[in-house]
Amino acid sequence: MIKGIVNLNYIIRSLEKKMRIITLTLLLLLNATVVTFSQKNTEKSAFNKLYLKALPLVQNNDIDSAKIVAFNAFNIAANNKEKRKASFLLGHIYRISKEYNKSNKFYNLSINTQDKAWQAYVQVNIANNCMSLNKPYEAIRLGQEVVNSGFHANYLYAVYTTIGKAYANINKPDSSFAYLDKAYSKILTIKNNKILKANHFFTIAKTNEMFGRYDDAVLYYKKSQKLRNKNEDRCNVSLHLAQCYLKSNNSNLAEKYLRLAESINSGSLYNKALLLKTKGILFFKQKKLSELSLVCQKINDLLDNNLREIIKEDQLFYVKSRKELFHKRNLLQLEFDQRAISAKQHLQTVATLRLAGFLSMVFLLVIVLIIFARHKTKAKKREQLQLLSSENIGQNIVKIRSLKVVHTAKKDGTLEQENELTEDEKAKQVCDWISSNATFTLRRDT
Repeated sequence: MIKGIVNLNYIIRSLEKKMRIITLTLLLLLNATVVTFSQKNTEKSAFNKLYLKALPLVQNNDIDSAKIVAFNAFNIAANNKEKRKASFLLGHIYRISKEYNKSNKFYNLSINTQDKAWQAYVQVNIANNCMSLNKPYEAIRLGQEVVNSGFHANYLYAVYTTIGKAYANINKPDSSFAYLDKAYSKILTIKNNKILKANHFFTIAKTNEMFGRYDDAVLYYKKSQKLRNKNEDRCNVSLHLAQCYLKSNNSNLAEKYLRLAESINSGSLYNKALLLKTKGILFFKQKKLSELSLVCQKINDLLDNNLREIIKEDQLFYVKSRKELFHKRNLLQLEFDQRAISAKQHLQTVATLRLAGFLSMVFLLVIVLIIFARHKTKAKKREQLQLLSSENIGQNIVKIRSLKVVHTAKKDGTLEQENELTEDEKAKQVCDWISSNATFTLRRDT
């Protein structure tokens, strides 16, 4: 009996010992579970905080800060979903900063999912980057894949727009406008589509302008402007209208929209540079050298004072704009210099021609005077001879029949035989000699 009791106590103590071990194990497991769960929640909370912190930075265009925060979120992402969200955010940030290759790199990381709709959405963004990288054929291929996949929901308008822009870049206007029309039909099915319509009209306007259809471009720019609320957007559309009017050689309306853009004064560095560039083109067309020189100085100061604000990918636009304005200024200066040289040469030519004309007139006058003097001299001599002949005829009234004419006409020097002439022949011979100033001798016969 006692032995049984002892065995029972032993069993109970053994069970109590085992229960304590099991309980301790359970407590340790529970603690480990709680710690693990707590750590996961902490990591998730940290990711969300960083992710949500990056979004307003992007909206406020603080791109550098947004990159840092988004990279931190990417590095602590605990699962594929968080990695995908962080990758897409980085792709979006790099797209804003116009680093399109890096943007596509992170977009491709975010596309690693079984969600076909999400894949199609990201693929549209990659296609848009390909357009910016001047790869229109790649953009068309990606866009067509999205269309054929069927997973595009309400953003099919964006796919059609991308394909339309790509066809415009490879100079296929019919295909371009066909896809843009498809895009507009999809936009009309979306609620609160005011901004979408404004952007779409702007795209159609730029496409028309690209193909030289300036009247249609102006029409759609004006449609887009009516739907704009932000000053920056309204200023930008006004500047594009001014450029379009300049291309169609309508300087008056170009000036009108330049004044409108200047009055809006959006404060955007891009719009300020575009305003100066458009003004410079106008002054170049109007041959206003001093105004164009002033614009060149202003855009030079604008860029020098805002170098830190200009991202690397935008520098090409600003530098190219400044280079274009200075080139136009130099061309106009050269034209003015050539005009001045031509005017000076013209004046010199006119002066030379006038001097040559004057000298020619003097020369002709001298020749006329010489001819006149010679003519007058001859006339005077003729009068003297006639007078002398008259005197000789009057003083030598003799009987011609008693005159003999003696002359030496032979070449050997011998005297010609004296001839007896009739009275009429003698008279005629004497008159001929007198009028011809010939040498003769009248000898009266004794």
